[in-house]
Amino acid sequence: MDNQVIGADKKNNKNLAIDLPSLANELNNTSRRVRIMEERYINLRNKIQVSDENVLGFNRRVNAKLRDVNEELTLLRRQVNEVKDKILLIIKELQSTAKKDKLLEIQKYIDMWSPLSFVTKNEVSRIVKEEVKAALSGEDTAEEDTLNKVPNKKLYKEDSSLNK
Repeated sequence: MDNQVIGADKKNNKNLAIDLPSLANELNNTSRRVRIMEERYINLRNKIQVSDENVLGFNRRVNAKLRDVNEELTLLRRQVNEVKDKILLIIKELQSTAKKDKLLEIQKYIDMWSPLSFVTKNEVSRIVKEEVKAALSGEDTAEEDTLNKVPNKKLYKEDSSLNK
């Protein structure tokens, strides 16, 4: 049965003759190729599915990071606005403070007046009482003792010498 010819015509034996074993081999080769192609298709489909899952996972991670970055950006904007507000407040406060030339003017007045050389009411009343006691008792040394007790002796001595 190996050399059996299907549909063979006795006259055209060569043209219509198909060899069954070669047909079986061709069929086996074709079915093997189809199986290989199916396996490749399945493998490619699996790879595409894994790639799709990876892309989806990557997109989720990127979206989460973008949300975090947006939140941080919003927080930074808020902080920058707060800093701007504080700077504006400091500027307003600095504008209401005295300028350098005004402070120098005040310093000149203070230096001219020299408030440290002033005598307090208590010191004046004490000095007057001591002078009165000294005048009543006839002592001249009481004035010098009193002058020694005054903080700025030179100023008081000049003033006391003017009064004599």
